[in-house]
Amino acid sequence: MSLTVGMIPTAISAIQALLKYRDRVDQILAVKEASAELPFTLPPAPFQYIAVKESLFTFFHSDKGRLALELSNRTEDFKQFEANPASPENSALRHEFIKLFYLASDMAPVLLGPQSPPDVLINSEMRLSYYVVESHRLSRNPALTRILLVTADMLLETAAANASLFTSNPKTQAIVSTLLEEFAVKRDFDDESGELILKHLLRSAVVAAMENQESISDEPAILALFGALSDMRTEFDDDFVANIISRKGFQILVGKYIGKVAEDPSFLIKDGPFKVILSETLKDLGKNFTAILDDEKALFGVLEVALTSAAGQASEILSRQINGKSLLPTVLAAVLKDIEKRGEEDDLFKSVANGEIITGIFQASMGAIAANPTLLTSAGKINMLSASLVAGMADILSAKELSQVVSVKTLRDIASRSFVVLAKNSSAWAGNEEFVTKLVSGVLKAASSAVEDGLSKDDVANLMDVAIQTATRNLSLLKVDVQLQDLLEAVGVELSEQRVRDLLNPTMRAKVIVSAMEAVTINPKVWSRFAEKDMLQPLVAAVFKGLATDGTTLLSGPVMVEGLRLILKGAALRGQKLIDGDVSAEVLQELLTLGLSKVDEEIGRSIDGETLPQYLERLLHFFFEVPFELGDASSQEFQKIHEKAIAA
Repeated sequence: MSLTVGMIPTAISAIQALLKYRDRVDQILAVKEASAELPFTLPPAPFQYIAVKESLFTFFHSDKGRLALELSNRTEDFKQFEANPASPENSALRHEFIKLFYLASDMAPVLLGPQSPPDVLINSEMRLSYYVVESHRLSRNPALTRILLVTADMLLETAAANASLFTSNPKTQAIVSTLLEEFAVKRDFDDESGELILKHLLRSAVVAAMENQESISDEPAILALFGALSDMRTEFDDDFVANIISRKGFQILVGKYIGKVAEDPSFLIKDGPFKVILSETLKDLGKNFTAILDDEKALFGVLEVALTSAAGQASEILSRQINGKSLLPTVLAAVLKDIEKRGEEDDLFKSVANGEIITGIFQASMGAIAANPTLLTSAGKINMLSASLVAGMADILSAKELSQVVSVKTLRDIASRSFVVLAKNSSAWAGNEEFVTKLVSGVLKAASSAVEDGLSKDDVANLMDVAIQTATRNLSLLKVDVQLQDLLEAVGVELSEQRVRDLLNPTMRAKVIVSAMEAVTINPKVWSRFAEKDMLQPLVAAVFKGLATDGTTLLSGPVMVEGLRLILKGAALRGQKLIDGDVSAEVLQELLTLGLSKVDEEIGRSIDGETLPQYLERLLHFFFEVPFELGDASSQEFQKIHEKAIAA
């Protein structure tokens, strides 16, 4: 073992000395090589062993003395000498350790030359720095030397002028101490792979810490993460760990650990719950899902979900055992298995389901479980949740309305953002995952024309957000999910027509979809009956076609959206007339056409863009009260309801 926990503070001191005196020590050693003389003077021989015996053993039992033994690769020799220091067989060792004692301790040397050396040469920090660098040039180069030099070099390379500040600040110094403990104390540091791992970890930690200085706690929140990675070196090999930490995304992940969870006690305990769970998760990935290690977005995405889930949930929930595994690896395994299985059956799914999709489904699953703890009762329920979300995503991706109008990349982005929204709203739909994934699929299908015309990804995400919130605020929709799907499909067909595209830009078309959903929430039973009588598509088509006859040019953009909303609402409120056959879809279309032709006369008197939608909704209301056979706009009966609608 190259280093013990108790020696870490001294090791930190040695690193600080290297940062402070490295250049000066190099100069001294260069002179030493040229002159074969030591950089500072020593007492003349013979050494008086009895005079220094007590001080010598006290020094070599101190942290600094043990460090000097390690740096000079003399730890085992000292044990032999200490066992019998007065023995004639150990006289050579006795002489060597007296010499090392004078070199490494703070004892003032006897001056041999005519000129006194600079005071800095007998400075305690300078001595420490000198022995680290000198030991690096010996043929028997101890591992501890490389640990200290690698740490100092990486701090200088990464933090530059701030390197010394990094090790003097107790908060950031704790990060270096944690790294040394996990990767130099718990395992021998004897190969290049160990050095490479320490370099990558330290670089990531320094950059992340400097970017999140205000969030760093008194104890490093990365303790659990580094501890889990240290476990992986034992469980697998250094290549496994190197494959994780050498990626660019790892540095970002470390920053999130430092910045977001610094106050969570579970991240500050050496062998706390999160460290154990994260180790278990990484082990499962390494044994059963090695493909994910090659997908940077998937790997760091799921690790970030693990981070945020652990920071947001009680540790006892995360630690709960399900078939011998903790919650996080259980859920992740279910998601990865379902995605792998679906990919074997569906080439499009396989090509689209990248790291962001995997992360999205995992995040949505964890959110649903947090919102609905009854899912924790069995692995079967967790598997059903995962299967529903994966099937829902497959439905989204396979929708011809979308896949035929956008690229695979855009399709992937849309699906990925959909699951981000699902995760965000998980508390609203938990327990109804089949409904909500059908809803997402239906909304995207309906919005396909807007997506094709350039509806932005942010607008698609906002549409998903509003749609999910609209649906989950009205739980009665859960009972009419099929009818809602049919309505959204009918709306999507009409929105794709050129006559509607001329009136509504992509954003407005997205708002029409939400308006249609809101119309269903007003009276779900009526819409269910519309569906039973196959009236949904004709009814929606009639409303769109009727409004498309507008000659006032007022019905476009927001006015058109409001008009559609109020008319669909009115149809739902008075829908029994349609169900009973008193009014047909064709008659409704004719009514709207007549109203729009008549209202042209009222522009500038009582009608404008703000009042036109209200006029149409009131016209429908008065006509549905006592339906009559429509003739033309000049008929007495139509004139009567027209005037009432204007007055209203």
